[in-house]
Amino acid sequence: MKPMISSGGWISTPIDMVRLILSVDGLDKPRDILKKETIKIMSTPPENINSKYAMGMKVTKSGWRHTGECTWGTSAIWYKTNDNLCFAMTCNTLPTITGHEDEKYKAMINYVIDVVRLFPTMTEKITEYPDIDLFDKY
Repeated sequence: MKPMISSGGWISTPIDMVRLILSVDGLDKPRDILKKETIKIMSTPPENINSKYAMGMKVTKSGWRHTGECTWGTSAIWYKTNDNLCFAMTCNTLPTITGHEDEKYKAMINYVIDVVRLFPTMTEKITEYPDIDLFDKY
């Protein structure tokens, strides 16, 4: 596959995606790599257009997220809630959709929305969080 600047040029693991998001979330731990003022600018959608998309992320009432997918079958998503829970997921396949490119794109968007909707249900089941830094294991 020929690398592309925005969608195919970024190679990462879900663990590293979470590390990156947690390093620009505005919280003290882990220490951020950007100034708090920069993070605020980065995570605030422009007022002059009707969009919830800020600089590299969609900002909603529940948190920040970004998704990316290619019509040939790969996808990635990261999501950070306002409760400071974060996850990332990569897939090497997407739902098989035949038809026009617009139909394929809509199917991919619906797939991502379905995954994001699962997150609150899954996190409600968590009763206890570890008190250690899980990144030390990697």
